[in-house]
Formats: sequence, structure tokens, C-alpha cells
Amino acid sequence: MYDGSMNLNSVTSELVWTCVFTLFACLWASLHLNVPWPNDMEYTIYYRILKWTLSAVTFPETVVSVASV
Repeated sequence: MYDGSMNLNSVTSELVWTCVFTLFACLWASLHLNVPWPNDMEYTIYYRILKWTLSAVTFPETVVSVASV
């Protein structure tokens, strides 16, 4: 029950941040991009994972269609 002592904006922003972080962590783990090319540097691997994670957040059907090929 809301009694007025809590700041509603901080509760909302905490809820949104938790949801975004959970979605990002689940996508990061579910993409399975753990087989790099032999000459890939570490930052290249993380960039590729970040790129696929952001594309999965914005266009999830694209990731599914690429995975089905």
C-alpha cells in the first residue's frame, strides 16, 4: 500500500532499470555468440555481442530469421 512516504519517480525508475538490465542479461546469454574467429581481438568479440544484443532488443524478429538460415 502506498502511503506517500516513497518517491514514486524513484520507484518507477528503479523498476524500469531492473527490467532493462534483466532483458539485456537474458539476451546476452541467449545469443550464444561464444565461438569467435581465430584472429578476433577481445574487443571485437564484445562489440559483436553488443551489436547482436541491441538488434535483438529493437528487432527481435531479425535475430530469429538470421538464426533460422
